[in-house]
Amino acid sequence: MSAAARDGAAAVMAAQGDPEAQAAARASAREGLEAAREAMQQENAADRPDGNQRQGSPEARAAEREARAAERAAARPANETSEARDARRERARGRRWEAVRERTGAARPEELPDSARAELRTHARREARLRAIRQRAVAANDADTVARVDAAFEREDRRHDGALTAAAAQARGDEHPNENAAEGQAHAAEGGAE
Repeated sequence: MSAAARDGAAAVMAAQGDPEAQAAARASAREGLEAAREAMQQENAADRPDGNQRQGSPEARAAEREARAAERAAARPANETSEARDARRERARGRRWEAVRERTGAARPEELPDSARAELRTHARREARLRAIRQRAVAANDADTVARVDAAFEREDRRHDGALTAAAAQARGDEHPNENAAEGQAHAAEGGAE
């Protein structure tokens, strides 16, 4: 709180009982708060990069919202029918199942051990969280967070590889099928949950 705002607040308290003095003190306090707010905005603007000076303005926020909406619209065709979307999702689901089937040797999802199914659920949840964080960081132009999330994606992929391989190996009775399996096997023994 600025000194002018503090003085205005003190004047309001001192003017109790006198409506005219209170109104004048409130106006003084309001002016002090507005001056402090303006000074803070100027300080913040000075700290922003040159191309980002109007980041906090309503116009800039509206432009950012429109850009995000356009980005979402470009990611999914607006004229995509529900049948086409379902078909696209089914093809993606099929590709993902093929990858799991190759690694585990299971012909159907029901043949996967419970620990492998739990690991697949855990991995999907973690990747969804990381994707959401990354999307927000990209929208905010936060390169540091994007880099950290990308590193977290790599760690999660290594962890998932080990845990899924260990779960499949556990079902087959293998000891250590790959370099990540020792860690993943311990995770799979715990049920593969978070």
